[in-house]
Amino acid sequence: MSKHLTLVLTLFTFIGFGVAQNPHLPRASKPDPAAEQAARQAQLSHKVDSPDATSNCSYTFTTGTGQNFLQSCVTVNGNVVEFQSPESKESIRVGSYGEGYGFCDFNSNVAYYDYADYGDSGNWLAPTTVSHNATSAKIVRTTSDGIWTLTQTITQVAGTASVKVSMALKNNTGIERAGLLLRWVDADADSTYNNNWGSTSESAFAWNTYGYGLVMQSVAPWTYLEYGYVNSGHPNPCDTGASIIDSPVNGDYGMFLLYFFSSVPKNATKTVALTYKTM
Repeated sequence: MSKHLTLVLTLFTFIGFGVAQNPHLPRASKPDPAAEQAARQAQLSHKVDSPDATSNCSYTFTTGTGQNFLQSCVTVNGNVVEFQSPESKESIRVGSYGEGYGFCDFNSNVAYYDYADYGDSGNWLAPTTVSHNATSAKIVRTTSDGIWTLTQTITQVAGTASVKVSMALKNNTGIERAGLLLRWVDADADSTYNNNWGSTSESAFAWNTYGYGLVMQSVAPWTYLEYGYVNSGHPNPCDTGASIIDSPVNGDYGMFLLYFFSSVPKNATKTVALTYKTM
């Protein structure tokens, strides 16, 4: 046997031993059917009937081929409820379709949110679609008390097989206000419920070992970004810490990016952006 072949076999043996012996590495990507069925039932049990929330696709975008194929869709309320990339590898539209936005007004301690199949806060006016085309939609929504207006511009970027979500939050009142804004998704990476999960100061991600994953990454500048989080259930914007769990972890969870606004002056707007991309 040649020295080169001996070295290659030794390296493979060492790597395989390390994966088998290291308890901190993520578990295998494909859970057993019973675990998948249990996770599916748990998701469906948390689905909330709401007269305003919806997971129906109003705008569908399809770009690219092969590894760059991406199909996503957006609801009339501005929820991204499909992310299929590459073809047949879905990361959101599995079981209950959960994705959306939420924010908390610190002045009044009132929460506003819309998470598609996981319900909304019930304090929104009807959305308005300002514009849409083959790859983007711009949707405006004001809270029923008239205090805040959220403008979302959701764009599918063909060259990078990603979806960019821009959120502009305007304070419509004549006084300074403070609060936080988040973007949350119930990811089911690689069309499976049980994934590996992790986060950094600028991102959160779900993935399957030897498979595919979904990452939500904040777009610079990170002026208002706090952190990326893994969480259980869907977050209450006025009590985000209640649902956060330590990661890395394996199971059926969700993830969100959190932005903190210490001051939103009267009639002013704060804007943040993030992307969804296959990993």
